[in-house]
Amino acid sequence: ADLLSSADLAAVFTSDREARHEVSLILDGAENYFQLHLIPLFDSRERLTGRMGILTDISAHKRLSLFEARARSTSESLRKIALGLSATLNLGQVNERIIAEVCNLIECDHAGLLLWKDGEWVMADRPVAGREAEPDALSGSSYEKIMTARQVVRLDDFVLLAPLFLGDKDIGILRLERSPAHPFNVDDEQTVVLFTAQASIALENARLFEQVRKMAITDDLTGLNN
Repeated sequence: ADLLSSADLAAVFTSDREARHEVSLILDGAENYFQLHLIPLFDSRERLTGRMGILTDISAHKRLSLFEARARSTSESLRKIALGLSATLNLGQVNERIIAEVCNLIECDHAGLLLWKDGEWVMADRPVAGREAEPDALSGSSYEKIMTARQVVRLDDFVLLAPLFLGDKDIGILRLERSPAHPFNVDDEQTVVLFTAQASIALENARLFEQVRKMAITDDLTGLNN
């Protein structure tokens, strides 16, 4: 069935044929869905005398269908992202790929990647999508609390801070921004959690590869190139 808005209903009622349509109506600020069954009414001479409309609330079923469709789409996107992130072991390229992929996945305006390295927080080499993410007022101890809690933090509904970790190992924090007119929601948080699991693996693999590469070309005692 086609999905109609309230503005289309008048045109639908001009038909003299039985039909079924899905109707989208805004009630109490929320979008609701109904199935409209239109039945033409005729007199004994087969003349159209009116129409009867039966409206059935299918909001719960429709929302479930939309949720399942989004879940399938997100799952496929994450699968492709995982393949893309695993295609390179260059740390700079992984950083750049993470920023590009997450902004495509949940439509954030800006993103930055903050990494925990040698006991301090450092920005990734290329953490910018669009333009550099605005700095926040959080201190290093606040970042550490986010890592300890292992949970996404939403600031003012348009900034998300997502911890990156692998087991007990702290990797960093992904910072995402949107305009105040387009706030983050719970679905965005859940998607980011799934994404950061893939991103954490890619970052750790790239870090280990860089460490092994450095060990292969550097003398352990002198620190000089072999």
